[in-house]
Amino acid sequence: MTRPGLLVFATFEVFPFTGGGIGRLTYNMLKSMTADERQRTVVILTSGTIPPAAFEEVFPGVRLMEMERHDFSRCDPDLAWALQGPGGFLENSVKLLMMLQDIARTEKIDYAEFPDWSGFGFATIQQKRLTGFLGDATIAVRIHSTEAMLVLFESRLLSPADLLRFDLERISLKDCDRIIGHLQPVAEFTRRVFGIEQESWNRRLVIADAPVLLNGQESAVQTVVPAHARHIVFSSKLQEFKRPEVFIRGAAQFLASDPGYEGTVNFACIVQDNAYSRALMEGVPEGLRHRFIIPKSLSVPDRDRLIAGGIAVFATVFESYCLAAYEAAALGAVVVANHNNPAFGPGTPWADGVNCITFDGSVDGLAQALGRARTLTAPLAVVERPDLPQAWHFAPAPPIHAKNPPGEAGKLAAVVVNQGEGAALLATLASLFAASAQLHEIIVVDDASTDTESHLVLSDLEAGGGQVRVIRLAATHGYAAALNVALRAVSAPYAAVLRSGIVVKPAYLRDAAACLDRDAGTGIVCGQVRAYSDIDQWMDGLGTMTASLGDGSISGGDHNTFAEFGFVLRSEIARRIGFRPETGYLCDWAFMRAAVGQGVGVVASVADSIGRRTRIERDFGTPIDEFDRLRHITVTHIDTPGLQAPVIQLAMAAFRAPRSSPVQHTPKWYAHMLNHGYEPEVAFMAEFFGHSRLGLFIRSNKRFNAFMERLVNALSRLGPGMSK
Repeated sequence: MTRPGLLVFATFEVFPFTGGGIGRLTYNMLKSMTADERQRTVVILTSGTIPPAAFEEVFPGVRLMEMERHDFSRCDPDLAWALQGPGGFLENSVKLLMMLQDIARTEKIDYAEFPDWSGFGFATIQQKRLTGFLGDATIAVRIHSTEAMLVLFESRLLSPADLLRFDLERISLKDCDRIIGHLQPVAEFTRRVFGIEQESWNRRLVIADAPVLLNGQESAVQTVVPAHARHIVFSSKLQEFKRPEVFIRGAAQFLASDPGYEGTVNFACIVQDNAYSRALMEGVPEGLRHRFIIPKSLSVPDRDRLIAGGIAVFATVFESYCLAAYEAAALGAVVVANHNNPAFGPGTPWADGVNCITFDGSVDGLAQALGRARTLTAPLAVVERPDLPQAWHFAPAPPIHAKNPPGEAGKLAAVVVNQGEGAALLATLASLFAASAQLHEIIVVDDASTDTESHLVLSDLEAGGGQVRVIRLAATHGYAAALNVALRAVSAPYAAVLRSGIVVKPAYLRDAAACLDRDAGTGIVCGQVRAYSDIDQWMDGLGTMTASLGDGSISGGDHNTFAEFGFVLRSEIARRIGFRPETGYLCDWAFMRAAVGQGVGVVASVADSIGRRTRIERDFGTPIDEFDRLRHITVTHIDTPGLQAPVIQLAMAAFRAPRSSPVQHTPKWYAHMLNHGYEPEVAFMAEFFGHSRLGLFIRSNKRFNAFMERLVNALSRLGPGMSK
């Protein structure tokens, strides 16, 4: 019989060493394990440190690994980029992959679990899909509450980093082996928010146990009598989506409307003295403020006693489970909960008037619910939780090959477009020759280059024969149209799409081709991109990294987080979707957006795989870098159905918002450009001057305005479209 492997849990919170609901659930799961399970359990802490002796005392047998103290010296050099940056959420997911690789060198892993928050499982999940790493293990993501979900219910300004985090969360849930939920309605709500396909979601979803442990106490069999409760308690974190303002205002309205109630309103949580907490308390009438009790400190036993004898209110609009509500009920408190929260609504164990009192989430509704409690002279039942297995007790995910198969020779072609960059073309060809064992052919399409370097390189290639085929275009087509010409000439089933100056690593091409061989559901493989100013810089691992997520449906509206040139894909997909000429040098971005919108599966290597020379754009429309990119890519793909998930709509709305103050005075020349159908290049100029900060600044210059007035008047004589 095969010896059981390790159970690995990644987390950023562990009670009693940190606060937070995820930390408390982690504590409950570890404490509920058998002694044998704890002996094969590893906890990876992503933030902070815990004294080893203290951890061992609380969790005997459990091994603790800490990201801050881990020795990464044995990591794959192509992953080392994640150690050099500021340590964002993508980088931390790669560090977790490295730590799992260190474990897997000597020990077998059966189960690895990540929280959904911030997409910590992204790198490991992509590595499994790409190479078969942990092919015999189940990689699970547990629904706690993603940052994207919280943002839907909180008033925040979004940044590109936020959108990238939302994508990490979405892709981790979309691509993992198993999704762990605690309540079916919450799981379905999460699926709809992210717009993940239902059949795949349902196939991977399990509803697992979320242990509820009290601090050394027995669970109550019934609640206190609601009418006798003398405390109204808020035990949640003081955070916007928990709706503390509804609690405070609803409790104040109840006190004002019921002079006979002599109880107090208590906070069983940390309340910091800051602008947010002070603004919340301003909602309490002056004459009632003495009845709102904010403790300076509260021990765990004192907190439990306060909750046990009172009415615990949960006004929160979303919870993955709300462990605090189940704890309060088990302590004997009367739970008053927002039934619009999917964790308390239909399909959950909570039933109004049976084991809780529910309300509609409003201030008036809470005041009325508290008034109802005053009329109930019999205790309520304690909520009964279904008997469910722990997540790692479910049948394991189907295994995949732990190592890449050698694959058949001749399945991968490389297509390169050269546009007057002969010196850069040499670097691209050198990287492809280094990977020649992977390649069936190399097709170079020259887009009517006139530079001497291109002429010399192409002439040598034509004279040399071999596996390089040269196609010379007599007139400039642009990157997109030239790529379409190249793809029509490809006979291999897979193609790597490049332009001059793009360099790729042999291991990346090998892994990409093997992934496409192994998984029919994957259509495109991409890798992480490093920008370089000279090729030696890239060879030395220097240069700026840009994130390639594959399915960047949320963050990809602001800048290209899908994939850049260098991606590998099935040739039939490339020919079917095609590169759209009107998208200019952004055609790789536009192509990937269209492919993902049509449901093409994408795998992203998290290794440093592709080098991109610092751009000198040569295709038309160079001012577009100053435009509202989201609108441009959306307009050029109006036939591609967009994802309708609420979080994606939110992200799109954030980046559709104007980024500059409207200008009161509109010069005549600018109005004329806007109102006439000039050629695309002129339309781009209008976009530039109308929507970029630099363009608005230039428009304010009197001398420049006079020049533009003369220029546009001259163009106007040709008429709209300049076709005469």
